[in-house]
Amino acid sequence: MNLIINAGEAIGNNNGTIKVKLHNVVIADDAVEKDFSGTPIPPASYVCLTVADDGCGMDTATQNKIFEPFFTTKFTGRGLGMSAVLGIIKAHNGALQLSSTPGKGTTFNVYFPLMISPESIEDNSPTGKTVRSFETGGTILLVDDEESLRNVGSVLLKALGFSVLTASNGREALKIYCEHDREINLVFLDLIMPEMGGLEAYLKLRKLSPSVPVVICSGYSAEEIENDIRGDKLATAIQKPYNLVQLRNAIAQLLTEHSKTI
Repeated sequence: MNLIINAGEAIGNNNGTIKVKLHNVVIADDAVEKDFSGTPIPPASYVCLTVADDGCGMDTATQNKIFEPFFTTKFTGRGLGMSAVLGIIKAHNGALQLSSTPGKGTTFNVYFPLMISPESIEDNSPTGKTVRSFETGGTILLVDDEESLRNVGSVLLKALGFSVLTASNGREALKIYCEHDREINLVFLDLIMPEMGGLEAYLKLRKLSPSVPVVICSGYSAEEIENDIRGDKLATAIQKPYNLVQLRNAIAQLLTEHSKTI
């Protein structure tokens, strides 16, 4: 937020553009990447957040002071924003790069280390065979009314080796399932959605296919959902916000049960 506010203020009343990008970066052992202070960035896999503007830019003197508490080029009472940014990055063992040219704009690159990768997750599933089979791919239908959660869920599921189809409510999900039923290996349903919620979609989905594995996700207690799916070995419930380990274990459990029915 602070980076984008500063970018907007750097553009001021002029026409301008702020670009925000999130991408994966791998810094190799022999690479020489340094942060804004000249300190080498440790070799690792990172998520890099880039915030760039084409505003007024900064001279070298300003760049050297920008992260000092209470330093500001604005009015009195400002100056903690960039200090807070740096504190957050350091708290997450991250790194920051800064490049700026007066009259041409400024770019910040923020590196956050990837703490979990699919290969490093402990396998807590009933059988390791199911987890390893993720590498062969498959398709998951991810249903959630919030676009940001669909995006995050898609990234996590793709990291586990799946292709992902998405829908924003249960009605749309049923339509997509009817069109792609032979491709879809598993369905993730959010519990609360407009038009048609997760439980109603689950019941209708069961009429279309008694054997497709289903995960119902909720910000509320997963135990409440389990009462509605009790007796269905090809359905399970997880609580949001979910993480990579949680997703992997839920998928492993259901695909293991599904393999027994084939």
